[in-house]
Amino acid sequence: VINLAQIVVPDLILIDSHLQDMYTLDVIRQIRCESNLIDVPIVALIDSDMKNLLNRYHSLENYCHLRKPFKLKQLTDSIQQLL
Repeated sequence: VINLAQIVVPDLILIDSHLQDMYTLDVIRQIRCESNLIDVPIVALIDSDMKNLLNRYHSLENYCHLRKPFKLKQLTDSIQQLL
């Protein structure tokens, strides 16, 4: 996914917390290490049981998270704020 984002730089990256091989926070950090992706907004969809990780996420730039379950309006509002 990160390789694809480097080739075709997206307007926004939407990440679900259920990644098979990596932790969501690690993926976000890797994205932020790529110079062409550093300013791309990220919305992370996280499980409500990940509350203990939220403090780590708050330090990220151009980022927001939504705890599952969320309403579609919350997602669209978050995207609008970031773009």
